Amino acid sequence: MIASNYLQKQVVTCISLLALLVVLVAPAFAAEDEYILSFTKGDTSLCFAPSGTCLADEGIVNDNGGTIENVEFRFNTTTNILSVDMELSGPTVGPDSCGASPSEVAKMITFVITSGEMPHPFQNAVFFLDATDAVPSLSVYAYDGDESNPTNESYVAGDNICTSRVAGSCSGWLQSLNVQNTALGKRYTFSVDVTAINSYVPTNVGPEPYEGVSFAGNVGFWVQTHGYPNLDVIYGADGFIDDVVADIDPACSYPIDGIYVCTAQDELNGSCDEGDRLGNSSYSGFFDKTNADTYRTPVCDQESMNFSLEVDVPFQTLFTGGSPDGKDVTINYSGVPSGASVDPADGTVQAGTINGSFSWTPTSADAGQQFDVGVTYTDSMDNSVSCPFTLFVDEEPTDCLGVSGGDATLDQCGQCNGDGTSCLGCEDVDISATQGTLDSQAEAQYRIVRRLNRQLKTVSRGTANEATDKQFGSRQKQRAKTLFEENWGFIWSIPSVNTQCANADFCVQVASGIESVQLFSVNTQELVSIANKLARRIAKRGGNAKRLKRQANALGDDSLALVATVPTTESVCTTDNNQVQ
Repeated sequence: MIASNYLQKQVVTCISLLALLVVLVAPAFAAEDEYILSFTKGDTSLCFAPSGTCLADEGIVNDNGGTIENVEFRFNTTTNILSVDMELSGPTVGPDSCGASPSEVAKMITFVITSGEMPHPFQNAVFFLDATDAVPSLSVYAYDGDESNPTNESYVAGDNICTSRVAGSCSGWLQSLNVQNTALGKRYTFSVDVTAINSYVPTNVGPEPYEGVSFAGNVGFWVQTHGYPNLDVIYGADGFIDDVVADIDPACSYPIDGIYVCTAQDELNGSCDEGDRLGNSSYSGFFDKTNADTYRTPVCDQESMNFSLEVDVPFQTLFTGGSPDGKDVTINYSGVPSGASVDPADGTVQAGTINGSFSWTPTSADAGQQFDVGVTYTDSMDNSVSCPFTLFVDEEPTDCLGVSGGDATLDQCGQCNGDGTSCLGCEDVDISATQGTLDSQAEAQYRIVRRLNRQLKTVSRGTANEATDKQFGSRQKQRAKTLFEENWGFIWSIPSVNTQCANADFCVQVASGIESVQLFSVNTQELVSIANKLARRIAKRGGNAKRLKRQANALGDDSLALVATVPTTESVCTTDNNQVQ
């Protein structure tokens, strides 16, 4: 196998052969604008004929890579979806000196799309459609545009952008990719979302800002088809092309694969050593066109509408559709209910825009039924747009209980005559036992302080510190009593029943008792601190209050842990009566 750096060279070095395809597009008609360029073999209006039969600026087709039967390009400027559909039949070239002829049409197709101007280095993206395997591949690179170095392909010099060979590449850019046999030869179709391609920032910077796949008021196409036999494309682990190789038969007067591989200087001088040639360019075709007008598919003002109708009440709706380019369009209807009228009549052909109307008065026989009415606009190229609308004819007015003229309604939960609470998923949690325990723990902390105060009086009696210690202990006991009484108030200020509801649509979480919990925790810590201060003074006077100190600390820890379990939020929900519960 011999490496052949040939594909992108053909795109780059054959620019002189490929004229600029400029497509003039029409003003916008609807929110989604889809622009189309299509042609078939022998299309004299576009002069897509074999090489040599058209002027250089009229559009030329070279069928050496397979006879181009038909091509269609579509681009939607709203969705950024680019679609390509090409059909090629067998190549027109004859056998080589070994008697071999290409048995297949193009195995590789490359193309660049611009907004009309000649592409500059790293301004646009280049697509490589590889059909050498049973499963085709599509990869995209920054177009290097380097004519001075023919062996410098975009898949080498340009950036790797997107590939179909790696799942998740470009966030699902590839919509579809197919290569299938047809009665004539092969059909190549793909559809891609070019958003990621256009937003890519290339590492190489050219003279013009990067555009990716530009398709606005004008469009330029450079398409190359490659029908070389024995073509093989080698990919790296990243899913992008590393090289293109070909089997070379040395017995042939010229090998049958690849293109010329010469130095840049040799090529500029128009000379090439016979031994350096990897193949014959007669297996490579192309097509191009200048100033070819696009046309746009039919559109309508609204592509889907739903209406609710009442029995015996006249109804009318208006609709508009047609060709943004002013082409002839045929309007057809389907599903029109009995007794309804449409204007214009089914099958009417009109150029440009068609304004239509639908009129109907449902009867009691239509009550409770659904009618799907279709309005289709079709142009002469068989492109069409369907603009359906659905009619729902109401039953005779009844309430949700089935009572005619009744006033029962569905509540926010979908329950007839309900109060809007059945779907809230509320559950009441009783925390009164926790509150009682916290109350008892606060009282127990106060009692420990009282015992420590009595012990301090005992160890200080008859000493020089008796009066001072008595005064100190009295202050600590009074403070502890205040803290205990405050904690009692804090804990019982919290509602003993906490409501939690699962429905996030009608319920919200609001703060409940969070300040009381915080203040209770602060007071609990201060009660522990008072007990520790008394214990230290007792020890200083020669007494031993270690046991009471340990009890105070443990009781404080338990109380802090338990108060942390008290809910500090509750659910508040609305009902159908705008009540809050």
